[in-house]
Amino acid sequence: MAVLLVAVVIGAATYYYVFSPVVVEGIIDHKGVTGVKDGTSYTILLNADWGIRVKDEDYEKFFSDEDRNAFINKSLEDTMKTEYSEINYLVSIRVSSEDPVNNLEKGETLAYFVSRDDFNTLRIGDEVKYEVERFQTATIKRLLEVTPINEE
Repeated sequence: MAVLLVAVVIGAATYYYVFSPVVVEGIIDHKGVTGVKDGTSYTILLNADWGIRVKDEDYEKFFSDEDRNAFINKSLEDTMKTEYSEINYLVSIRVSSEDPVNNLEKGETLAYFVSRDDFNTLRIGDEVKYEVERFQTATIKRLLEVTPINEE
């Protein structure tokens, strides 16, 4: 009986560890879009509090000097996919809580992979609460709460 009880407790603890969500909080520091071509990753654009810097000249026409938050619609993504085999959206977050999945302590910053929709939702300076993917390094599984702190 005791062996069965120990097995149940170990099984429950393992189940909890593997399937319980890991929630992290932080502030959006900067954003970026990269593309993969011939096995090499290239920065297409960077977005920080100073605005948007387009690194691939082919895409400068899609952004103006007044733009403060990069937004990538489906049409622009499709255009990028004609040149790059893969498009990655990254959002760098300075965490205000620990992220044990990615070994981050409060105050550290990490660039997380996000979906295009989440990339478009998040703005520089926003406070964000999100769930990280347990089995994929530096990946946001789901946004839980976004609080804008930098109104334009």
